[in-house]
Amino acid sequence: MSIPFDMKSDDLTSMNALVYQGKNGELFLDRETGFLACVGRFFYKLCGFRDYHLDKIVSCFAKQTDIASSPIATNNLAFLCGKLAKGCGIDDDTYKKVLTAEKLLRKDPIDAMQRVAAESFLSQLSTDSSLQKQLGSFQAKLGKDLPEARDVQSVLERAQLTSRWSELGLNPTLFNNDYEGAKFLIKTRVIYSIIGYQNSTADGPSKHEIKVDDQNRMMIKKEGSYVAAADLEKDFTFDKEWQEIASKADKKERWNYFSPDGLVCVDRWLHPEFIPVEKLSEKEMVDLRAHAQQFYPEGKAPYSELPRDAVIQIFTNPRKQLPLGDFPLITRLDASFPVHAAIRIITSDGQVYSTGFGSTVEEDKYTEEGGMLTTINGMPTILDYEEFRKHEGRVVTSIPITTEACTKVLDKMIEYRQKTIRFNLAKQNCVQLAVDALDETGVKVNTIIKGKDFMRAIGPSSEALPAVGETVGKMKKTIKNITEGEFGNIPPELKIVARLVQAVFLVGLSLEEAIAYLPSKLATLFSNVLVYTLGGAAGSPIAETKTEGAELLENSGGLESFSKLIRNPLDLFNEDTSTLSHALPLIQWQLQQGSTAIHMYGKQPAMGILPPPVTEESEAKKKYLVQKYLTNFGIV
Repeated sequence: MSIPFDMKSDDLTSMNALVYQGKNGELFLDRETGFLACVGRFFYKLCGFRDYHLDKIVSCFAKQTDIASSPIATNNLAFLCGKLAKGCGIDDDTYKKVLTAEKLLRKDPIDAMQRVAAESFLSQLSTDSSLQKQLGSFQAKLGKDLPEARDVQSVLERAQLTSRWSELGLNPTLFNNDYEGAKFLIKTRVIYSIIGYQNSTADGPSKHEIKVDDQNRMMIKKEGSYVAAADLEKDFTFDKEWQEIASKADKKERWNYFSPDGLVCVDRWLHPEFIPVEKLSEKEMVDLRAHAQQFYPEGKAPYSELPRDAVIQIFTNPRKQLPLGDFPLITRLDASFPVHAAIRIITSDGQVYSTGFGSTVEEDKYTEEGGMLTTINGMPTILDYEEFRKHEGRVVTSIPITTEACTKVLDKMIEYRQKTIRFNLAKQNCVQLAVDALDETGVKVNTIIKGKDFMRAIGPSSEALPAVGETVGKMKKTIKNITEGEFGNIPPELKIVARLVQAVFLVGLSLEEAIAYLPSKLATLFSNVLVYTLGGAAGSPIAETKTEGAELLENSGGLESFSKLIRNPLDLFNEDTSTLSHALPLIQWQLQQGSTAIHMYGKQPAMGILPPPVTEESEAKKKYLVQKYLTNFGIV
C-alpha cells in the first residue's frame, strides 16, 4: 500500500519504514515487512514503478526551498544523508567528524574540543586518498543543489589545500589560524613564488618573510608593503586561463609576485617593460662568476678586452615521460620528448631576468583548433613559468659574458617582446629562443634535426643494452673514427693500410646513400605529411607590432617571421618543412659543459640560480642523465 510521505511531519528517525519515489516523482512510505514485501519491492523496481535509490530521494529534498523552516524535515534530510554516506563506505563515526568539520568551515559556533577534533580530522583526511574518494562519491550523489553537497565540497577542498600546504613543509598553525589567507595563497599559487624566492638567495627568507598580525592573519608583501593575505581575496581573483592574478575591478589588470616588492601590477606577457625578478648580492655574484668560469676549460676562454662580469644561464627540466622510460628499447624515445628551455640573464650588478618563449591564451586557442603544430604569435615572458614548478632535476648551464653581450641579449628580448615573432612547437620554440640568446654572446649551439633523422634517432638504443651496450658503443666509435680519418697513434707504415680501410668504408657509405636516396625522399614526405596532419598548414594571423613604428622581424636576423610551416603543396617535399629545433641536442650540449649543475627538488621550490652543493643524489642524477642523453645516443 502506498502512503504519501510528508517530509515536514513524518519523522523517519522514529519509524520503521523505507522511502521510495513513484513514477511521477512523488515520495511515498513503504512500511511493508516480510519475505513477500522483498519480492514486491524487487518487482516494482524492475517494472519502474518504484525507485528506492537514496540519491534520487535526497534530490527531491533538495528541490524544496523551505526545508530549514521545519525541524522534522531537517532531521529527515540529515538521516537520509547519513544513510547515503554509509552506502559510500563512510561509517557513522567518520560521518560525525565530517559534520563537525563542516561546522568549522561554516564558522558555526563550536567549542575548543570540537575545533581541535575537526582540525585533526581535516589533517587526517588530507593524507587519506581512499576517504577523499568516498567523500567525492558521496558529494556526487548529493547533487549540486543541496547545501550539504557544498559543505562536503568545502571539506574536500580544505583537505586538498591542507595536503598542498603540508607538501611544502609549512607551519600547520599558520594554515589553521588563517585558512582564508592560506586558501588565497595556494589557489593563486602565490605561496609557491614566496617560498621559491625564499630559497633562491641568502636574504630570500627575510625579503619574503610571511609575517603574522595581531589577529593571527598571514601578511605578505604587496608593492613593497605588508598586507593581510585574506584581505587580498576581496580585490583579486585567479585567472586560470592566464595563470595570473587578476583584479576583480578590471580583469585585464593582472598581478604577479616578483622579488623584492612582492605582488606587483605586472603582466608577464603584456607589461611594456622587461623587468628583473630577483637581485643577487655582491658575494653571490662572485660565487656565480667563479662557477660560470668553468664553462671554459682552463686557458681556453676566447680573448676579450672586457671582463666577463655578467652571466647567462640556460636551464631545462628533463622528465621521465613513459612508465618504462628506462627500458633499452624505448629509452631514446623517452629522452626525445619535448622539454621546455628557459633563460636567465644576470647583469654584473646582480639583477636577474628570467624568461622563456610563451604565447597568450588567445593565441593558444588557434593551436587547440588547428593542431599542435599550428604557428601562432609569441613572445619572451617575464619570469619563466617553470621557475617554481616541481621538477625531477633541473639542468642549469652558466656562462660568463661581458656586460656588452649581456646588454645585447636583453635588447634582443625587449625587441622580441615589442615586435611580432612567431611561435611553432617544432620549428621556432623555447629552445630556439635559448639558442638565439646564446648566439648574441658568441656561443654557438646547433639544435636543428631533420624530421626523418629524428624519427630514426628515437629508435631502440643498442648502447643501452645491459651486457653488450658498452662494446657496441666502442665499435660505433671506431667505425666513426675510421670514416673521419682519425686513426690515433699508429706506426707510419700502417697508415697506408688504414687509408685503404677508410676508402672501403667511404665507398660503402656512398653506396648506402645512393641506395637510400629514394627511401630518404619518401621518409621526408612521410615526415611532412605528419607535420600537415598535426596542424602544420594552420596559423593565426600575424599580429600587428605592439610598438608604433616597429617593423616585423622577417629578414632582421634572429628568429624568423613566417605564417605557417606548410604554405603550398611543394612544401610537402621540402626537408626544411619537418626540420625541428629540439631540446634533445640542447640537453646533450648542457651535459657536456663544465659549468652545468644539477639542482634537485626538495620539498620546496627554488629558482636554482647559484651553484648547488654536490650531493650523492645530484651526482647520481647527473650520471643517470649522462647515460640517458649521451651514452644511449653514442655520445661519449
